[in-house]
Amino acid sequence: MSNSVLHFSVQTLSPIHIGSGRELQGNYEYLYFPSHKKIALIDESKVLGILGEAHINQWLSIIDKGESLLALLKDRSRELAPVDIAQRIIEVGEKALGTEGNIREQFHDGMGYPLLPGSSLKGGIRTAFVTQKILGEYGAPKKMSREKLGFFKKNNPQKFQWKDNGLENDFLAKGVSKGTEPNHDLFRLLRPGDIRFSHTEVFRLITLNKHHDGWKDDTKISTLIEVIPPQQEGYLRLLNPKETLINYLKREKCKFSFPLSPTEMEWKHLSYLVNKHSQRRLEEELAFWEAEASSSLTISYKEALMELHQKSQHLKEGACMLQIGFGSGINGITGGWQKTAMDPRDYQGWVSSFRKSAPQLAFPKTRKVSPTGYPLGYIVLKPLDCKNVSAFKSEWEQRRKKKLTEHSQGMVPQKILPQYPLKSKKIKRGMLLDAFVFKKQEQPKRKRIHVYVKKGKEIQVDIPYPSDAILGKIIEVEVIEIKDGKVSQVKFKRIKTQNR
Repeated sequence: MSNSVLHFSVQTLSPIHIGSGRELQGNYEYLYFPSHKKIALIDESKVLGILGEAHINQWLSIIDKGESLLALLKDRSRELAPVDIAQRIIEVGEKALGTEGNIREQFHDGMGYPLLPGSSLKGGIRTAFVTQKILGEYGAPKKMSREKLGFFKKNNPQKFQWKDNGLENDFLAKGVSKGTEPNHDLFRLLRPGDIRFSHTEVFRLITLNKHHDGWKDDTKISTLIEVIPPQQEGYLRLLNPKETLINYLKREKCKFSFPLSPTEMEWKHLSYLVNKHSQRRLEEELAFWEAEASSSLTISYKEALMELHQKSQHLKEGACMLQIGFGSGINGITGGWQKTAMDPRDYQGWVSSFRKSAPQLAFPKTRKVSPTGYPLGYIVLKPLDCKNVSAFKSEWEQRRKKKLTEHSQGMVPQKILPQYPLKSKKIKRGMLLDAFVFKKQEQPKRKRIHVYVKKGKEIQVDIPYPSDAILGKIIEVEVIEIKDGKVSQVKFKRIKTQNR
C-alpha cells in the first residue's frame, strides 16, 4: 500500500472547545485564585498534604456546607499558590469574571495536553465535502427529495426525523446495498492524527439570543467553558492513501453522484472544498446580520466574522479554514445547505422540528460567542514541507516549555535571594545594593542590616526604619557615602520583590 503522508501546522483563530463530557464543580473539583487569575484543578493528595489527615472530616464538612475550601487551605498555608494544590492549571480568560458554577471541561490526552481529536477534524472535513457536493460544485445545487433525505417519516409526512443515510449513501458510497458502511466510505482511509496544544483558558460563554425586542445576552443559558484559546499552534499528521482507496472502492463497485478519481481525494482539491465551504458559511452569516439591527452585543461579533472571512480569502494553495467543535450551531453541524437544497415546505418542517415556539423568528436564533465577540471553533490548516517538520516540532516544544514557565510565574512565591553586584560594576554613590535586615535596634528606631557589597567585603550598618515589617526581608538600599573606597552609609529604598 502506497501511503501519502501530509504534515500541517494548525492554528486556532478563535476559541476551540471539544468537550470531555465532564463538568468541573467549583469548590469541589476546582478552586479559583483571583489574585493569580488562575484556576487549579484539585489534586486531592496535595490538598491532604496541606490539611493533614486529622482534618479530612473538616474538609468534607466544608464541601457539604458549601463553605470555602480555599479559605481553609489559606489558613493552613498563608502563601498558598495554585500550583500547591493543582493537578492542572487553567488560565482565566479575558472578561471571565464570575467564575462560580460548573466548568465544561476541554478534552485532554493522557499526558495532560489539550487535544483536538483527529476524529473531530475528519468529521468537519466530511461535512464540508458533502455540503459542497449538494450545493453544486459541478453545476446547479441539487434539490434533495424527501426519499433521499430520509428526514420525514413516510407514514407521517409532518414528522421530522434526523436520518441522513440517504445523503451518506449518495455522496460517500452510492451503490452499497446496506448503505454507507465503514469499509465502503470515501473517507475510510483519510486518517488525521490528534492535534495537541499547550494550555487552556476559561471564560463565561455569551449566548446571543433573538427575542421579540432584539438580540440579548441570555444569561440564563450562559455557562463557564474551558477552551483552547486563539493564536495557539499545533501539529497535524494526515494519512491520505487516495489511490489505494479509490481502487478499493471501484473493486467494491461503489458508485457516486460525481466523477470519482484519485484527484477527487487529493488534498489540493479537499482543501479547496473545505475553504469554499467556510467562506460560504461566513458570507451567509454576514448577509444575515446585514438585515439585523446592530447593538453593542453584536457589533464585535460581526467584526469578527468579517476578519475571519478576509483571512479565508488570503490563504495559499493547500491551506484551508474550518469550524469544528462546540458552538458551531446547527448549520455548522449539518453544513447549512438545507435552506438552499430543500423544498421550502420541507425546510419549514425541518426548522419547526428544532423550534416548537416562535417559528416566525430567524433560524437559528442563538449564537455562542466568546467575551470578545468571536464565534467558536475556527482553525486554519497550513501545509508543512517535509523538510521543515522536525524544525516545526522543535519550535513547538520550545513554545510549550516557555508557556509552562509563564504558568509557574506568580503561582509559586519566588524565593528572593541577596545578590552581589556584577564584578564589572564599580561601587559608587547612588548605586543600589542588596541587604538583609537581621536585627531590631533600640533607640532611636533603627534596624541593623547586612549589605552585600562584594564577596569578602560585606558590611553591617544601621538604617532608620520605624516599622518591623522589613525584619527578615531582603531589601534594596542606595549608597549615599563612601569613605576610603568603602561603603560607609546607605539609605532604604524598597523591599526587594524579584531577583535580577
